[in-house]
This record gives sequence, structure tokens and C-alpha cells, in this order.
Amino acid sequence: MMPTFPDPGLSEHLIAVSDACGAGFVVAAGHPRSYAREVLLAGVVWPPDVDPSHREEHLSPQYFEQLFGMGFEQYQQMAVWRRQRAKKELKLF
Repeated sequence: MMPTFPDPGLSEHLIAVSDACGAGFVVAAGHPRSYAREVLLAGVVWPPDVDPSHREEHLSPQYFEQLFGMGFEQYQQMAVWRRQRAKKELKLF
């Protein structure tokens, strides 16, 4: 069952992106699927494979770098409070 999203077209986009990625696709943190930021925002019903406390890990490497201004490896090296602040600014906390 597909969760409901605030934008009706977003669920179709999500399915298309997920299907286009294929089984070998890996996101920033190594998860098998990536999602658009809009799908991972606070207050949205997240897909079942998303850990709510680590939503940023489900962004594609390119999108992660675009949003956070650094790669996932750099992000992981930051102090926890800095990561949390960055996630709050992007509404991913």
C-alpha cells in the first residue's frame, strides 16, 4: 500500500523514480531507494522503509550534496548537534 503524500503527483513521481533506479541503485547512506526531500519532510507520512530519525539518509548523493552543501561522508564527520541543526533547517528533523 502506497502512503499518501500532500501532493497527489508526488506519489506517482516517487514510484517512477524508485522504478527507474532499479535494484542496483544506492543512495547517499547506502539504502536501496532514494526519495525527494518533499517526501521526507516533517509532518508527511513517510514510506515504510524510511527511519524517521535518519530521513536524510534516503536522499540521492547528488540531492544530498545540493541540500547540505557537502557529501554524506563529510556530514557524518560533523558533531551530532551540527547535523541536527542542519536537518532542522531543512525540515528533516
